[in-house]
Amino acid sequence: YSEQKQKKHATGLLPVTVNYQRRLHEELVEPERIKVVPCVVFENQFSFNKEERLKVRKELRIDQDKIVGLYAGKYDGLYLATESFQLYKIIFDQLPDFVLIILSSTEYHSWIKRQIRDYSLPVEKIIIKSVSHDKVGNYCSASDFAFATYKKGQSKAYLSPVKVGEYWVSGLPILMTRGIGDESRMMENGFGGVLFDPDQISAEILRKKIDQLVAMAREPGIREKISAVGIKLRSVEKLKSAYEYFLRPR
Repeated sequence: YSEQKQKKHATGLLPVTVNYQRRLHEELVEPERIKVVPCVVFENQFSFNKEERLKVRKELRIDQDKIVGLYAGKYDGLYLATESFQLYKIIFDQLPDFVLIILSSTEYHSWIKRQIRDYSLPVEKIIIKSVSHDKVGNYCSASDFAFATYKKGQSKAYLSPVKVGEYWVSGLPILMTRGIGDESRMMENGFGGVLFDPDQISAEILRKKIDQLVAMAREPGIREKISAVGIKLRSVEKLKSAYEYFLRPR
């Protein structure tokens, strides 16, 4: 009820995705009352930093030629839980030089370690840490690709995940659940990552996708290419511009 009132009477509506903008258009909300503003990411905090890449890898004893995947966040709720570890196992089996960094709050660490045991993952190739948000960008710089492993659902098309924006601002290709936000459509068209279906996690189905992801991560200039798009999409200037538009004198 309150949502319908807002759609009818609000001066401006700020959906975080083009997907939801289209839905508002279908509901006959006037286009001039809509400005799409994805969840913003601060460029200076997440832009790729070569010095931090070398520093973090040295601290974690990760050789520079290793392929590093990063997962930052929780498990369960919006996110896949045990399915994520099925995915990790397939990647470890396929990529001998793969190293996994998991950044998660300490309350999840014992559960994560239990999954590592249950799925017989190589403990020596997995780093589990809890860091403050202002340090996450350093670990993005140290990585080669990232995971955005969300649960499926129709409403997920209207999400603008902050972590996806952070990964892209850092220039990381992403292995992401199909159907998440506007980025899913871009990945379907070959930009910025590879999509998978949580209902189809098997070595046979994922083999080609993993190869595509690694090839993308090793493509010359890929970080700059993805970062430029990520910065443009998630700039705080979009938010400022939208507020200036709706608060202008009438």
